[in-house]
Amino acid sequence: MHVKEYQATVKFYWASFLVQSNSDNPSMHSIFNQIVMADSVTKHAENWKGVDFLIFNTYEWWMNHLKMKALSPGWNNPDGIKCAMETTPVLNMSMPLDVGTDWQMFAIAANVTRSIKVPIYFLNITTLSEYRKHAHASVYTIRQGKMLTPEQKADPLTYADCIHWCPPGLPETWNELLYARIASHW
Repeated sequence: MHVKEYQATVKFYWASFLVQSNSDNPSMHSIFNQIVMADSVTKHAENWKGVDFLIFNTYEWWMNHLKMKALSPGWNNPDGIKCAMETTPVLNMSMPLDVGTDWQMFAIAANVTRSIKVPIYFLNITTLSEYRKHAHASVYTIRQGKMLTPEQKADPLTYADCIHWCPPGLPETWNELLYARIASHW
């Protein structure tokens, strides 16, 4: 999308990883045996030449295990199954949630990005997002390019998508924060 009056172009480029992998197809990326070619960034980098801002969604990489915890005790819903059927945000913000974020790895990455030559800014929306338990795709998600079947929707422990977020709501908040960051440093 190009906006002439602002001399700005916004492009969306999707990739499972920054490097080439066997899950590069946006429609069929949820494969079980993902293989990455760690030294092969060339394929995707061709799409980034000449850009002023490159924005990565990295939350999934800060998880400390492959399977998300069933439900954080801080969510105060003993009958909850992952993020399924959640309709309100976490209201008790006095204690950090334990939903699987590897804060040690997160801190290492933040420190590394501050020390490299290419300017990288971490817009840390992790904590803000974790309190929005009701803003996930849950069982209203797509797997292998298809909507979940009624049988799959009835099994949220297996099929609920508690990684991705659905608009409206939280993604708009992220966009406002991103806009403020860009506008204040451009």
